[in-house]
Amino acid sequence: MRATIILIIATAFAGCASKREFRAEIKRLDSALMAQSAALKSEKVRSRQALQSLDSATVKTSVLRSTLINQNYELYGITRKCGDIQGAIAALNHLELMDSSTHNWIYDSLAFYHYFYNTGNGNVRNANTPLFYAEKGLTIQPKNTFLQEIKAKLLLETGNDTASYALLTALYDRTRDYTFLWDMAYVEMARGNTKKAEQVIKQALNSADITLRTVRLESIADRVLEEVPAKAAFLYLKSIILNGKRDYQGAYRQLQEVLRLAPNCFAARKTMYEMEKALSGGY
Repeated sequence: MRATIILIIATAFAGCASKREFRAEIKRLDSALMAQSAALKSEKVRSRQALQSLDSATVKTSVLRSTLINQNYELYGITRKCGDIQGAIAALNHLELMDSSTHNWIYDSLAFYHYFYNTGNGNVRNANTPLFYAEKGLTIQPKNTFLQEIKAKLLLETGNDTASYALLTALYDRTRDYTFLWDMAYVEMARGNTKKAEQVIKQALNSADITLRTVRLESIADRVLEEVPAKAAFLYLKSIILNGKRDYQGAYRQLQEVLRLAPNCFAARKTMYEMEKALSGGY
């Protein structure tokens, strides 16, 4: 009987000990969970603060970038107005790097500025630079007539007359722009194919719509771009060929006709002045 009572008391004490340990474990776990929860909340706060800081930095960077882009647009406009070619090129280069939306037009401008304006002493410039920008623009817009025209002239300038002529022919076939026909005749003349050049000139002069067409002429040395009646342009080219044949009177008469059709034609007026100076012993 006594042994039974001792066993019951021992069992009761064991049960009480297990409950105390269980409650203590529960409290320990609760404390651990509370500590973990507090740590998570603290981490969330730090993460939120970090994101806010990052967002703020991103906004500041975006605002700064937009400010720089706008400043370069303003700089480009100012440098264009005052004729600062190097400044305009620098602004365009900055815009190319900062604003990808400019790529549809910026290579036209960079190629043209380097082709027509960016000349050094003696009007000599590196033809590879405008050709580089023309090629970049053509990778985006392969049928860009403006850049193809610049490329064709640069190819001739660098001695690749075959590729130049092929490109000009393709341009003329696609656009029927008499400027490209004039350029084709000029390439033939530069090659020394005078007869072929004369055939192209005759083809143009006999065209039914010659009086309705115009041709763009340029003088890089004088930084002059002009658009003249097509008939005047081809007669001017004819006068150059006659002058090369030492038919000075014939060449002079052609120049007179050019100036009758286009009184302000810079190319004809300059050539006539040089011819008169040469004939009068001015050289």
